[in-house]
Amino acid sequence: MSINRKCEGDGCQGQSLYKVRLKGGGEKSLCRDCSRMIADKIESKERIEWPEIPKDKMAMTTLETSREAKEKREASGEDISDRQKIYEHLKNNGGRTCDECEVELGLPHHTCSATITGLKDDGIVIHSKLKRKTRLDCNAYVVVLTGKPL
Repeated sequence: MSINRKCEGDGCQGQSLYKVRLKGGGEKSLCRDCSRMIADKIESKERIEWPEIPKDKMAMTTLETSREAKEKREASGEDISDRQKIYEHLKNNGGRTCDECEVELGLPHHTCSATITGLKDDGIVIHSKLKRKTRLDCNAYVVVLTGKPL
């Protein structure tokens, strides 16, 4: 099996972490979340250890690629950050779990989770006492705005 660095889950943009063999045949490279969502269909799962890329082989630093992406967003007129999207979504729709934000905004889990954590660290959102079920039938806290501006 050739191993794909991108998750082969439906519509997922994450990095594959596991090589899975499916019951009934077939193999896929999946991220953690996608492998959990189809756990009942997996025969075996093996963690992929990606080799480190030597610095002299890297084309750009993370800062350079982030700047490049920002410039392209600005040029296209789509310069709304994920932070702004989640903030506005909570402002317009009330409290949401991270999972609900992922689905409703079409953002990958790692983006939503990191963004919400950043908003919590900055005192813009807090966990409420309310919990709701996720797509994996797990409990998740609902985050709400504190009233502090973005």
